[in-house]
Amino acid sequence: MSWDHEVDLLIVGSGAGAMVAAIVAHDYGASCLVVEKTEQYGGNSAMSGGAMWVPCNDKMREAGEEDSREEALTYLRTVTRGLVPDEKIVTYIDTCNEMLDYVLTKTHLRAEPMLTYPDYFADEPGGKSGGRALEPEHFDARRLGDDFYLMREPALQELVFGRMSMTATEAHHILARHPGWVKMTLQMMLRYSGDLGGRLRSKRDRCLSLGNALVAPLRLSMIDRAIPLWLETSMEDLVVEDGRVTGIVAKRNGATV
Repeated sequence: MSWDHEVDLLIVGSGAGAMVAAIVAHDYGASCLVVEKTEQYGGNSAMSGGAMWVPCNDKMREAGEEDSREEALTYLRTVTRGLVPDEKIVTYIDTCNEMLDYVLTKTHLRAEPMLTYPDYFADEPGGKSGGRALEPEHFDARRLGDDFYLMREPALQELVFGRMSMTATEAHHILARHPGWVKMTLQMMLRYSGDLGGRLRSKRDRCLSLGNALVAPLRLSMIDRAIPLWLETSMEDLVVEDGRVTGIVAKRNGATV
């Protein structure tokens, strides 16, 4: 087979999982390439709430929330109702904190436990009322430079007045009118309107939260490592040799590669 480009690891799609895969592979010595069919990176991850469900994480323990491997296993086995192989459930529980520790120490991502955000089925055996889910801290999009404007925008329903971003924890405090919610709202509005450089260029809030705050620090971590990202590169077909997938056929800049 004659290739136009060769790498050790080719990743199709540019969501959070794709970026973490590229970062880890690079750190272990592999050459990587991430290809994305649209003109923006981040995919569904950028439009999501950005939360990571990681039971028994250190941050929830530091906040005084108790959890155990047995409770987490019981919870997942209950809510998946036998539809997920037990090997996968055990592997997830036993390795999710390794993933979390890696991204929090090796990338620009920072996250905090969502103490008021319960498991989706908190009343089921092993369920918890908060702390297992972590959300990204606010991220300053100016650290990405012009690359910020190539990231997929957040979902409209995640923004205040279709413009200002806030974390899920901030949204909970404001909507529940916890003490200090008025001050928090005013600070958010002043922060947005005070970003004159941002307002001159776009209505997008450069103080990122939720899915944008998950994708942006991972993208910056890719840039630090000079991991290439090809936008507007669509996978057309898989290349299979001797029963193994060895590459893809893609369209880039109107050419087949």
